[in-house]
This record gives sequence, structure tokens and C-alpha cells, in this order.
Amino acid sequence: MRDVRTWETSLKLIGKHLEQTGEVLPLASECDLKACTFSKVPHKSGEKYILQGSLHRYARGGGENDNDFTYAEVVDTIRTLEKNYTINPEKSKVINFEFGVNVTLPPGVEAQQFQKYLVSAYTKAFEKLNQKKSAVGYIAEFNEWSIKVYDKGYLAKNGSANMLRIEIKVTRSRWLDQYGFKKGRELVINDLLNLDNIRILGDILLEKIRSLILTPREINEKKLTEKQRRTFRECRDARSWEEWDSKTRERKRAQLARIFEVVNQPNPVDVLAELVADKWRQLSETLPETPQAPPIKKATISTIIVDGIRGIISLLIWHESKEKKFVSFILVISFKGEPLPRPPCKPTLTGFTRWIDLQGRSPPYNQNKSVSYIWLN
Repeated sequence: MRDVRTWETSLKLIGKHLEQTGEVLPLASECDLKACTFSKVPHKSGEKYILQGSLHRYARGGGENDNDFTYAEVVDTIRTLEKNYTINPEKSKVINFEFGVNVTLPPGVEAQQFQKYLVSAYTKAFEKLNQKKSAVGYIAEFNEWSIKVYDKGYLAKNGSANMLRIEIKVTRSRWLDQYGFKKGRELVINDLLNLDNIRILGDILLEKIRSLILTPREINEKKLTEKQRRTFRECRDARSWEEWDSKTRERKRAQLARIFEVVNQPNPVDVLAELVADKWRQLSETLPETPQAPPIKKATISTIIVDGIRGIISLLIWHESKEKKFVSFILVISFKGEPLPRPPCKPTLTGFTRWIDLQGRSPPYNQNKSVSYIWLN
């Protein structure tokens, strides 16, 4: 925060107080704006200023985030927050954040159906995001991160039946150290604007998707051997992936991939990974606009003479008319080694090739009219 006063004066922060006495309580004062919460929180080391919410929704004026949000728009949104509330991207610490994409599933595949393919992520079983609403989506949670997959069209109520959202939430930024994201230091906003880090996040998202176990509810088991059918049923059980050791999991993953080949059915993980990779590439390659410098005009010798000399002309020879109404300055230029000619006192220009009037006028040969000239030999 470069100027805390801007934060406080630009936002209508609402605090808490005792109704009996009106005493202001040492609790956070907040302001909800465009799907974000701006807070001022008392702290023993001084007040802290916290921003929570979705940058995507903030950029959409608080609306839904069911459309694309490009890298260029992320940068623009951060710049807007920096301008309006003096947030300092170089020093503002990021506690946790989410990143992901919305993808459109192939024709005939609905998000409600596809999200039910989810079995596990590594050893973690997927659970419903909301036990009371089965259609919302699923999540697999780890100590420092989690992955969510859900029907975005249903949640946003936009009428889309095949829009799927895949996102990762980083709950402890130290988890990113293993990927060389910030190399042990605290995570700040500027780290999320670095294109190299954006590519790393894309790689992380793709890696986690490829680690998922997805199995369709229906498969042509008639094409499978008894052993393959048994393997397929085992793979559909999240408890199996939790109980198997790492070598067994890899073997079963390869067997499951082979089963999809036998029944001539795409592996859902491959389908999802390809969609996510394409969308991430598309969003991250949209670079922010940079101010374009005006084209540099190539200076000509006359431009140099007129513009450059005009500034220093007052330091050169000057002449004041009798009426003292006009002041003229004469610059005399001659080739090196030749004597300077005298300033003109007659309209005769014998021996000289060109005159340039600093005011852009043709040279009048009238001594009573005082003007500024450059005299070229």
C-alpha cells in the first residue's frame, strides 16, 4: 500500500461499534465492491489492508466469471487496483489464490455428466462441493492445495450445458517453491504478473489434471476380458487408489488407459488435458497493450537548422529597428575557412544561394520591415 489514506477515502468502510456507547470496536472494517471485499484490520504491528475476492468478477463489475479472463485483462485489473487504491504489486503479499480455466466440452458431452466421471486425484477421493446440491461439483483437498471441477454453466445460470470449470486453489504459497515459482520468498502480486510464472501455473494445472482418475459411468464391457472388467471396477472405486502403493497405481493407470483403447473410447483425462492446455495457451498468449511511442520523424537539415537554431538565436547578432517595434536576429553561416559575410543591408543577394526565414516567410527585401533570417552560403 503506497498511501493508506487513498484506500480509506476511496472506499466506504463499515466498522463495528457498541450500540450502548457508540464505542468503535477493534474489529475489521469492510467494504464490499464488485464481488471483492476491501478490509482494514487492526493488528499489533499496525493496521493491515486486505483484499479478498475474484479479480475476474471485479473486472466484470461484480458479474459472473463464466467468460474468459486473459492475461492482459489480469494485468489491466491489477493496474486499476493500483491506480484507484494505491495497492503496491511489488509488496502486497498473496496469502492464497485460485487459478484455472473454463472449457467447452465436446458436442454431446454435458458438464453434469462429465463431472461424475471424477474418481480421485492421486490418492485423494473427490467429494461434493456442497452435500446438499449434488449438481454443484467436486473437490479433492490436500494440505497445501486443492483441485475443483464443476459445472460452470449451472453455477452461473448462463444456460450452457457443456461448460466445465477446472481450478486449483493454493492455500500455502510455499507449495509453489518446488516448481521454482518464487524460490522461497514471500509471494507478492507481481509474481502473478510474470509471464514465466504464468506458464508455470499452466504446467501445474496440466500436471494435476493428468494425475486425475476419470472413468465414465458406462463402457462396453463386452469387449473386455474378465480381468479387464475387474480392473475397470477397481479403478472406479476411489478407495482403491487410496490403498494402492505408488507402483500399483501406475500399473493400474496404464491398464485403465489400455481398457479405453480396447473399447475404442477416448480417455476422459486426455480429453480434459487437451482442452485445458489449449485454453490456457490461448488466454496467456494475449499480452497487455503497451503504450506505443510516437514514430520518430527523420530530421532533415532544414529541420535541424530551423528548430535547433531558433532556440539559441537570441544569443547571436541582433538588430533593433528605429521604431523599436520589431526585433530581428540574423544568423550567418559560412563554410569552414571562409570569412563571414556582412549582414545584408541591400536587397541585392549577389553571391548567396538561399535565405531561410525563421518565421516561415519569404525574404522581403525591405529594410524597414524587420524579420529574422538564416543566411546560408
